[in-house]
Amino acid sequence: MGEGNSTGKNIGVHFILHGSFTGGRHYMLLNYHDGMAICCEYGAPDLFVTFTCNPKWQEIADALAAEPGQSAADRPDITTRVFNMKFDEFLDGVKDGSSFGPIQA
Repeated sequence: MGEGNSTGKNIGVHFILHGSFTGGRHYMLLNYHDGMAICCEYGAPDLFVTFTCNPKWQEIADALAAEPGQSAADRPDITTRVFNMKFDEFLDGVKDGSSFGPIQA
């Protein structure tokens, strides 16, 4: 313990993480402010989209066929890889305007 610190409550150094540290409090605050600025400029969002995974997707079933006795729950790596591929494909469709029409922001 340092000088004058008899309780031990203030041990260590306090610092604020930079805004580029993903997941930090400052990062979240900056993203919130960016979102609010976009809403002020373009208005509130029109859609709230949820994208979920189906363990019975054909791509998952094909990958699991090579390993008999395995289910999608046994191989989260395969399930995650297929989910990310489908999500990226969906997001590309949103960005190029083919899913919901042209985007403004």
